[in-house]
Amino acid sequence: MSDDRRTSVRRQALLPFAWRALPDDASTADAIRALDLPAPLALQSRLAELDEELRRTTAALPDHRVLDALRALDAKVSVLEEAIFATVPTPAPAPVTLSADGVGFTAAEALAIGSRVAVHLVLPVAQHVIGLGCVRHCSAEPQGYGIGVELLELDAQAARRLTRYAIGGRRDTD
Repeated sequence: MSDDRRTSVRRQALLPFAWRALPDDASTADAIRALDLPAPLALQSRLAELDEELRRTTAALPDHRVLDALRALDAKVSVLEEAIFATVPTPAPAPVTLSADGVGFTAAEALAIGSRVAVHLVLPVAQHVIGLGCVRHCSAEPQGYGIGVELLELDAQAARRLTRYAIGGRRDTD
């Protein structure tokens, strides 16, 4: 049994949220297209990786001049990421249940277990989480169908933000 509480913690919220059904062989790029999001959003994962690498590198440097230069470069990468997200439309708020690795929501139609969906949600402080998901459960409810989706291929920064929000910890503003 795992000591990792993250997968068992769930948080209900009313957040900007959208989803679209995808073919079974869909990729993250297909998810971005299905959600009708700007093409540069595909760069988000790479920018997040570079941002994280810069942060790790700067933490270990003793030379303050190099450290200052890398911090400026880190700020530049962050500004580029913000510029990309400034063009991303925010979906309408919907009730969702979040965990560290998934999202639950209500849909008008049943979805097949194992089918793929594109997911776009916005955490507080305009933190967009866009990803590819796999339907893990679908059950009839009075308002439609309760859908549970495991999120796949999230970049490390988006996964960390989702985990922090689901657990209810501090707000992640990086």
